[in-house]
Amino acid sequence: DADESNGSLRVIPGTHKLADLPSKPSRNFDKDATGQIVRAYPIGNEVAVPPGFEPIALSYGRGSLIFLHAHLVHGARSNPAAERWRRAMYMHYIKDGDPFWPGWNARRSLIERGDRGS
Repeated sequence: DADESNGSLRVIPGTHKLADLPSKPSRNFDKDATGQIVRAYPIGNEVAVPPGFEPIALSYGRGSLIFLHAHLVHGARSNPAAERWRRAMYMHYIKDGDPFWPGWNARRSLIERGDRGS
């Protein structure tokens, strides 16, 4: 189960209605000369959220599914609870022809859908 005490997902309700907000992309990795990752940074970008929008921490049980609108500002804090793990699996549906997020999932490959003839 996840809640604020073990770093559950935090969302800022209503931000999905604001379209693209100004953001400052952050670095995700440092690599050595061979291309191996030598340092990982927290994933995410700094986003300029207008006044009046406040984050809330979600509480949810194990096995829960959470669907987010692509423009909903969200994130999670570090998990301070050594005995309470939280796991996440991300699935992104991206419109055909739209780019991946550079530096985060751009190196991942598309799964061949099988319904497009190739």
